[in-house]
Amino acid sequence: MICSNCSQPISDGVKFCTECGSRVATAVAQPSSIINNDVERVLGEAATRDANAQARGRQSATSNPNAMDDVKFTVKKKNMAALVVGAFSVILIVCFGLIALIDYDSNLSASRDESRASSSTSSTAARSESASQPAPTTASVPNTADDTYTAYLTCGMNGFENINVLACFANKYGGTTLEIHNGAAYGLYEVNELPSLGTDTERGFAIKLKHNFALNMKNASEILKLGVRIYNDRTGQQVYVKQVGEFGTIDVSN
Repeated sequence: MICSNCSQPISDGVKFCTECGSRVATAVAQPSSIINNDVERVLGEAATRDANAQARGRQSATSNPNAMDDVKFTVKKKNMAALVVGAFSVILIVCFGLIALIDYDSNLSASRDESRASSSTSSTAARSESASQPAPTTASVPNTADDTYTAYLTCGMNGFENINVLACFANKYGGTTLEIHNGAAYGLYEVNELPSLGTDTERGFAIKLKHNFALNMKNASEILKLGVRIYNDRTGQQVYVKQVGEFGTIDVSN
C-alpha cells in the first residue's frame, strides 16, 4: 500500500502511516502487480503495432516486389525525357542558326552579284558611250615663232596718258637713253633719235618689234610717268605692261 498523504509505502493492515501518521484508510491502494501489468500491457500493444507494421511492409514488398524497380525506372525515364528534350532543343537552335547563316550568305552573294552586274553594266554603257562619241581631233597650234609685237610708250601725268614721250627721256642733265634689241638689230637711242624708231598713235609712241626683242629704258622726268604696253600683233592680246616714276627703269625681253 501507499500512503495517500506522503506517498510512502506502508505494510498491509497498518492503520496509520509510520512516516506521517496519517490514517491508512485514506490511502490509495496501488499494488505493484497492477502497475507492472499496465506497463507490460502498454509495451505489448506497442510491440504488437510494430510487428503489424513490419508485417504489412513485408507483405507489401512480397505482393509487389517490383515497386522499387518501378520507382527507379520512373525516375530514370523522367531523366531520359529531360535529356531528350534538351538535346532536341539544342538541335533546333543549331538548325535555326545554320538556316540564318545560309540565308545571310545567300543575301550577301546576291548583293555581290548585283554589284558586279551593275558595275559591268556601267562599264558597258561607258564603253558604248565612248565608242559612240567621235574621236577628238588634234587642234592645230599656230606657229608663234613668226609672231610680232608692238610696244606703246607713254609719258604723262595720270594712268597711261601720253603727253609727249620725249619728255620722259630729257632733263636738265641731258636725259636718258632707250636700249633696244629687235631681232638681230641693236640700237642705243638718245632723246633726239627716238622719233626714228616709231610713230605717235592714240595709244602712245608705237615701236614695231620682232619675235625676239629686249627693251631697256629709264624715266628722266621728275613729275611724269614713263610707261610701256606690249601687244601681240596676231592675237591683239596685251602681253606686258609697266609704268615707273622718276629714274625708274623698265627692262623687258622676249
